Amino acid sequence: MEKTKFEFRAIQMDLARQPETVDFIKKEIDFYKDCGYNYLVLYLEGRIRTSYFHPFPDNLSYSKEEMAEVVAYAAKQGLETIPVISLLGHAEHFLMGEDETISELKNGACGRFNPKKHVFCPSRKETHEFIEKYVTEISQIFPSKYFHAGFDEAWDIGYCDICRKRLEKEGQSGIFSKHVNDMHALLTGKLGKTMMMWDDLFDIYPAALKETPRDVILCAWHYTDLEQLPYGHAGGPRRDQFKLYEEMGFRYVFAPASFSMRNIRTLTDYAAKGNAMGAFLTVWECPSALDRPAILYAGRLWSPEHKSLSMQEAVAALTPFRKKEELDLAVYYLRKRLANLPGSIGGYLGSELNDAEFSSRLICESTRGVLEKYRDCGNEVVEELLIQLDAEKVFFDLRETLPKLCDIHAPQDISKELPPIRALISDINIRRKAIEKRDRPDRMSTKNDRIFDYVEKMLSFVPEKGPLGNALLRVRYPFGGGSFRFYVQYENEDSWVWHRIENVSNMGCNFHHDENLMLTPFTASGKPVALRIELRDFYVGAPIMYAELETLEGRFIPAGITHMEGRIQLPEALLNDGRNAAFFGDGEVEAFRKFNDPKACSMVCCMDLALKKA
Repeated sequence: MEKTKFEFRAIQMDLARQPETVDFIKKEIDFYKDCGYNYLVLYLEGRIRTSYFHPFPDNLSYSKEEMAEVVAYAAKQGLETIPVISLLGHAEHFLMGEDETISELKNGACGRFNPKKHVFCPSRKETHEFIEKYVTEISQIFPSKYFHAGFDEAWDIGYCDICRKRLEKEGQSGIFSKHVNDMHALLTGKLGKTMMMWDDLFDIYPAALKETPRDVILCAWHYTDLEQLPYGHAGGPRRDQFKLYEEMGFRYVFAPASFSMRNIRTLTDYAAKGNAMGAFLTVWECPSALDRPAILYAGRLWSPEHKSLSMQEAVAALTPFRKKEELDLAVYYLRKRLANLPGSIGGYLGSELNDAEFSSRLICESTRGVLEKYRDCGNEVVEELLIQLDAEKVFFDLRETLPKLCDIHAPQDISKELPPIRALISDINIRRKAIEKRDRPDRMSTKNDRIFDYVEKMLSFVPEKGPLGNALLRVRYPFGGGSFRFYVQYENEDSWVWHRIENVSNMGCNFHHDENLMLTPFTASGKPVALRIELRDFYVGAPIMYAELETLEGRFIPAGITHMEGRIQLPEALLNDGRNAAFFGDGEVEAFRKFNDPKACSMVCCMDLALKKA
């Protein structure tokens, strides 16, 4: 067998975030069969209701009988169905109720990043009793020998009173390891299943990997386009991860994402150097027609019964595109996906388009022109692709229009520029909702049919004439940005004023790998004499190159550093509008330390800059 062909070939549906009708799932199964898959993975969390757990209305959850119908249909089509029930993190469905007994976070406590209850408390007997009852009942629906227990992204370990007491002796790693072994005892020891789990937390708790039973199958997800040697999760360094698993005696499957055919190709090439048990394509949240070429591409790449397709051939098989330029442009856009438009005006306020944006705008306009003739062809992939292209046009139109409202010296009127943008957004929404109504008539979509409503709402509050304030903050980032807060001190005032100048890193969407100069208008209450730059609640940290203020009196630029706290590298970069960047935080090398020391994540990095008039 070729190294890219595998006996285990899985495709995932995310029914936890996007419940679908049984009929819709059956249609997808037919497609998966034709692509060459032989395992259907259903990411469920708590979507199946049982006799004692029923958190959702019937039309947004599944009875055991409905799910058994799906399993039987998949089996008839040659696909074995594997459930994913998250048994540590991603337990939101199970923790939605008022009873916090089985939750790691209680009484509004904040976890590593936020107060959201999403992790089971692994120390309470009530948690184990709940999981055992639910999993036992669910496992009876699925005859497969495999049962996926989740275990990814469980950020909040060691926060509840009981777990906190365990930290001194066991540490987070020990708590995590024991829960893995407890769930293995339940799934394998009691229920006779082969346990599967995501592997990302082993990057943070490597000692736990040594304590994990070797019959657990590790599912390794990596989503970077170019995966020659994957980085560890959560800021970990690159390493030959699959070689390590083989040396330790683990079986593993590799899991690329449906949003990038190149990710599928390069992760497969990396896995082909070892002895992976199989391949697992993850499709997250709303399934879209835009996922279908990648699903076909991966299925044919991995299936020994089918000939592999190139990316362009996979697109050609599902669209009317035949010319090389049409297919190449389709592959380009199926790889990058821009349609998540910023939902606040600040996401569009910046200087002129950076190089990446400028190039992408040219490609967008050229692609819309090339594919315009297919607008009414009725092909679902083309429909979604043209919606994506139109959404990208909206982004660029707003990026060039809304910054005009920031000019505090010469207010500009954009009343003639906004109507065609609003009209295009409205048209996108109409088309998007028509697709939802056609393809999912029996179940309200939780995502796609409202995907651009928030942009329409944002624009309803945008004034037709500027300025948006009497002052302007300019911040330059080497790429994207970070969730910085900015405070201003005014002449003859001792206190700092926070003007809600923060999170300006929304701008750029998929262009965050290029330098950005971002603008934030605000209302100044006097002459600015100092600027405070603060980063808190961070994980890895963030770079910033330069910041200055402008008021009606003129520009105010950094004159010197008067105070610093936390960890800041190369702080003097902020004194000059140059090519260097200051880095707030301690970077990826300290990532694991921060995971094992929750207080480190709440460390504040702060710098005060005296200002002078330019």
